[in-house]
Amino acid sequence: MSLARTVADWADRFAAIESVVIFGSRVRGDYGPESDLDVWIEDRGDVPAEAVDAWCDELAGEGLATLKAATGLFVHWPRDDESVRMVVRYHRDRAILTDRKVARVPTPRWKP
Repeated sequence: MSLARTVADWADRFAAIESVVIFGSRVRGDYGPESDLDVWIEDRGDVPAEAVDAWCDELAGEGLATLKAATGLFVHWPRDDESVRMVVRYHRDRAILTDRKVARVPTPRWKP
């Protein structure tokens, strides 16, 4: 099963997830044996403001643990990193593969 399909199957379990963007070395193809899976997760926008942090904490904890188990990879979700959000959104229209809620976006290498 492809990585995008595995992530899409996982994302389908969470109704509040609008989309998941996979980016970084796993998409560019220059990953090594210790490379993680970089993801950007967007909610539908109807999650109440007071519930967003709790939802993000739950997703970052048990939710990403299940994704790690499914993919066998460490999952990196820089949810509070504005520079990552901007780069992912800028390059999103260059998605090379989509699978339901998941887009693979080739972002350039950078060190924030």
